[in-house]
Amino acid sequence: MMTGAMGCIPVPARGNGVLEEPDRLGATAFGATAFGATAFGAMVQKSKLLPEKSGLFAASPAMRAMIEKIAVKVSLPSGSSLFTKGDGAESCYILDQGEIEISVTSVDGKKLSIEILTPPDVFGEIGLFAGRRTADATTLSPTRLRRVRRNDLLAALRTEPDLALQIIDLLCARLRSSIEKLEERAFMPLPARLARRLLHLADTYAAKGGVVPLSQAELADFAGATREAVAKTLAVWKQRGWIGLSRGAVKLLDRAALEVIAASVED
Repeated sequence: MMTGAMGCIPVPARGNGVLEEPDRLGATAFGATAFGATAFGAMVQKSKLLPEKSGLFAASPAMRAMIEKIAVKVSLPSGSSLFTKGDGAESCYILDQGEIEISVTSVDGKKLSIEILTPPDVFGEIGLFAGRRTADATTLSPTRLRRVRRNDLLAALRTEPDLALQIIDLLCARLRSSIEKLEERAFMPLPARLARRLLHLADTYAAKGGVVPLSQAELADFAGATREAVAKTLAVWKQRGWIGLSRGAVKLLDRAALEVIAASVED
């Protein structure tokens, strides 16, 4: 939830539907490849306040104040492409409001969902330093976030080495998470993968009271399985009273049972 005031008067977009703050963003700051045609109506405005607990930037008040000086505010409608795999990268983001799906798509069109981000997640830092985006980022709801450009961040790092240590911690956490997901898909049977994803997503959507607002096809994208296999597994769990199913949503009724399944290495 953002508490900052609107800090500038937006100027007309340069053909890509994004309104920019003229005194802070260059002509190529938001290219069409970064947002796509669905992003019209978006606005970029000067940042005023960062969340008190914002992952990478959960730092001292002085450090947060420094980051606030270099961050800009971005608003996007649901269904917008923030960036796609292979795009050039020169910024990272802090999510203030909404949900963003991180995913990759194979050459034959198969999608693998990696994560759903909610506030106050920080993302895009790998591309920030690697120079290229390693996945796609798509908004699942009206979204507000903060954008920190690489040049501004590097300048800040030269004066605040503690921030560099926090970035290293974040990158290490990303690496651990990637390794865990690879191990899941390589060694765990579908029931365990699906249970782990449901438990994780239920925590992500904690405000919804244990309801995961995703369809069975979307859950299949997260579990790395077919929709048919996921539907069969969910039907068994529903019969046992572990979950409830409704159109486009799964409600967790027995977390303990799912935790046992999540820890199992047998089909």
